[in-house]
Amino acid sequence: MKVLIADDHKLILEGIRRSLEDASDIEIVGEAYNGSQVLPMVGRPRPDLVLIDVRMPQLDGLTCLALIRKRYPTVKVVMMSVFDDVQHIETALKRGASGYVVKSVNPQDL
Repeated sequence: MKVLIADDHKLILEGIRRSLEDASDIEIVGEAYNGSQVLPMVGRPRPDLVLIDVRMPQLDGLTCLALIRKRYPTVKVVMMSVFDDVQHIETALKRGASGYVVKSVNPQDL
């Protein structure tokens, strides 16, 4: 599975990459630090999955989600956030997210 990771916090992005690198069936094909970097990266290596933070500079995660759903409907998008309330989760899922991961998740479970 080809994965693009997008988070504006370098420490979080690095931790996610390290967690996923151990999986033999996952290939990290890109990393984005702001929302405006995401769409061009989705178009090039065509990841199977975009793992994206809900709140990011330039384009937030939900805006990126809408654009990815429109331009690349086969690409799965999983939202990440520190927010674990039902409202945030339902909003992301209703807008087309394939999943929602709370950043407090155990890295091994990711």
